[in-house]
Amino acid sequence: MKQNLKGFCVSLCYLFFSSINLAAQEYVRALPSNSNAALYGNLYIAQQSEMYVAANQFLFRSGNIFTDKSIMGGTISFSPRTQWRDADQNSHVNGNIKVYGQRDFVFPSGNQNVFQPLMVQQLTGTDFIEFSYHHKTHESNSTSAKIAVLHPEHFWEIRTRSGSGYLTLSWNHWSDLTNFVRKTSSLNPLNLLAIAGFNGTEWVAIASKLEENGLVDKTPSSLLSGAITSSAPIDFENFKAFALMLFPPRLSDELKVTEAVTPNGDGINDYWVIEDIENYPNAQIHVYNRLGREVLSARGYNNDWGGHYQEFKELLPEAPYFYIIDLDNNGTVDKQGWFMLSY
Repeated sequence: MKQNLKGFCVSLCYLFFSSINLAAQEYVRALPSNSNAALYGNLYIAQQSEMYVAANQFLFRSGNIFTDKSIMGGTISFSPRTQWRDADQNSHVNGNIKVYGQRDFVFPSGNQNVFQPLMVQQLTGTDFIEFSYHHKTHESNSTSAKIAVLHPEHFWEIRTRSGSGYLTLSWNHWSDLTNFVRKTSSLNPLNLLAIAGFNGTEWVAIASKLEENGLVDKTPSSLLSGAITSSAPIDFENFKAFALMLFPPRLSDELKVTEAVTPNGDGINDYWVIEDIENYPNAQIHVYNRLGREVLSARGYNNDWGGHYQEFKELLPEAPYFYIIDLDNNGTVDKQGWFMLSY
């Protein structure tokens, strides 16, 4: 195995250079609570080799970890107890990262001196998961109709396609989101941002929600840096890669809202439907009766309201009702109007 250690420092830790299986994790439990490993120079992991880090903490000081990125490429893996600190654009993993036995983990991924972490949360259905980051254009630009623009300069490859969990992607100034969002005319372009998944044939949109703060620096999400998370757990076996995308800008006048709701169980207009509202997971919806009393308030609407008063089972009387839709939850009314409720 080719290595360029160049100052790799290990303190109270164990590293296994070989094919790793879950039995190795049993050994980790015997580690002292203060075990750690620190990287002070470059490290290279060759094809078909796996470096298993069993220390409690892995400290990025300087230098990168490089792995062969071919189909049978090398991997750095982290034990169920290992956490890392201080990764940045100057020190990260430029290659394949695998984590064993952790439901929540931030991957210290980067490429070409670009630090671009991602996070998996509530991972289930698998004992390990593996990702790598690529700061380049993906080989496929085929997208579904719901995607207006796919980010052209980076993507995250998933190398172990099993299990499910929430996925969070990040961006920073290297992502150049300012120029990316210029491809849309929206006044609030971050509200059109979402995660796209490559299923092997085309990129498809994944319902997502903007995080209040960034993934690592914890500053408020903006065009300069931030994070976005899938609205529901992703079945990872259905995808080969993930990237940032933009939905097409949607003028409020183009929103199609059901004007008649007849919740009588005949399967026709049983629910109040706002077309494509799933593209706006932060949308704020309000419905009022003729006296101005609010009968429905929802943040994120699933087209599942059938004329009940709020979350109760009590059906509202037949009458016209007034609605307000704030797509971006920014206090601005994007669409308003009336619909008729009858039985």
